[in-house]
Amino acid sequence: MNLCTVGKEDLKQGRSNDGNKKKVVTALELDEDRGVKRAYFKKIENYSSTELNKIFESHISKEAKVNIDKWTGYIPLKDQYTIDQLKSNVVDFFEINTIVHQVKS
Repeated sequence: MNLCTVGKEDLKQGRSNDGNKKKVVTALELDEDRGVKRAYFKKIENYSSTELNKIFESHISKEAKVNIDKWTGYIPLKDQYTIDQLKSNVVDFFEINTIVHQVKS
């Protein structure tokens, strides 16, 4: 899973709740070889756990193993889903970063 913003604002890099960027949460379903099977995108109003839960309810099984970054908005969802929070890096999130960059361009 990944959170991203779509749009560009001067001097505003990354996640922020103010401004004109569109907020999107992204989820990928990977096969056994880490190939992308499906990609899901959901527009959200902010980065709260309530908003993040929308993609979980729509596309993620309670039995799924979910790898996410260490964004604190996911913490309340750990009670309902099998979540492994990893430090955001290129190796662990290569597939989702590739998809997000393709969508943004």
